[in-house]
Amino acid sequence: MRTFILVLSIFASNYLFGQNRINAYVEFLKEQKSPKEYIFQLWEDADIIVLGERDHRDTTQYNLILDILSDKRFIEKVGNLYLEVGVVNATERANDLIKNSHDKESFHKRFVELQMIEMWSPSYWDKYNRYQLLYGLFRINKELSRENQINIGLLDMEFSWHDSITPKKYKEFYTIQMNREYNTREKIMADNFQTFYSKQQPRNNHKKALIITSREYAGKFHVHCKGNNVKRQAGHIKDMYGNKVKTVALNWYKWLPLNWEKQILPNKSNGLSADGKFDAAFELTNCTAVGFDLDASPFGEDKYDYTFDNDLKWKDVFDGYIFYEPYYNFTGKIGFPTRLNNKQAKEFIRRMIINNQALGNKKDARLLKWFGWIRKYTEKNEYCNMREFKCISIYPNHIEWKSAMDKWIISNEQEQ
Repeated sequence: MRTFILVLSIFASNYLFGQNRINAYVEFLKEQKSPKEYIFQLWEDADIIVLGERDHRDTTQYNLILDILSDKRFIEKVGNLYLEVGVVNATERANDLIKNSHDKESFHKRFVELQMIEMWSPSYWDKYNRYQLLYGLFRINKELSRENQINIGLLDMEFSWHDSITPKKYKEFYTIQMNREYNTREKIMADNFQTFYSKQQPRNNHKKALIITSREYAGKFHVHCKGNNVKRQAGHIKDMYGNKVKTVALNWYKWLPLNWEKQILPNKSNGLSADGKFDAAFELTNCTAVGFDLDASPFGEDKYDYTFDNDLKWKDVFDGYIFYEPYYNFTGKIGFPTRLNNKQAKEFIRRMIINNQALGNKKDARLLKWFGWIRKYTEKNEYCNMREFKCISIYPNHIEWKSAMDKWIISNEQEQ
């Protein structure tokens, strides 16, 4: 009986891999373009590309993004970049930063000033790649004439930390205005883009744009799941502009914070896409960076990471896919090469007190009021404390991810 079960298990395993042969994925990748050339190929027919970035902390993806932004074709035919991060009413200040800073010292001063107004959260956006992107744009623009400089638009909900903000008003903002229904914020970001785009001036008779947003927000799908209407930012933009919009995902692992979106995804898990198959195929091409359409590709037929009870496939969620750096090379970086002054650090303490009062954390609010002068110095030190780490390091089970990938690599060797 044991022998029969063992033979049956081996047969089932071989059948499974027979149905999911990885060799077709590997051979497909070998025929594809570089990510940058793929993006510019999409712009030949599309006007708007929504690029779904991976881990907000990852710096490696911004090497590719800046390579695209600095390309002559982007400058001459696109020239407009829109970002999820940053409240819409800070857009003018953001453009002033990347166009009017005179030198690195001037840029650093203006960068901190922008960070003081660009977030609705009580603290600053601590991801180094914010600096990496904006400083990169500053350097690109510095070499261009005024009319050829790259413009940016910030898409997040309008908000200001002015003196009249009270705990009650702040709570109303993020519990009601931001969350009237599922994904309210993403619909508002899509509307903000539509407003910007309607006023955008063509470049050499082309009216094109690049939007960078969270990979989940970049999905084009519209489904109903557990009583919720699930449409992402890119889905709303697709409704506005149809086939002139293309959505592209950067490779990542299967990710959502396990305590997020429990109302529609109660049993989430983190790991590699397609149980490691995607990453194994990339590994078997020596991690050669490529971009490609998901439709009519073997990758497009696999189930999406989170199907929202609708059996979504990758081609249902994104038009294109980019492999750029293997998942174990994703590098996070926090902190900046500049400093907060005392007044700026003190302002963040004020915001933290308001946030704690809004959340009902009265004890934490009191402690900040009493000992905020100590926390102020901590904030100043943390702001300029730059440190790097591997993005996968926060996942205790990431060793198992490699095993999932390796089983596909072994199966490919057995096929040869």
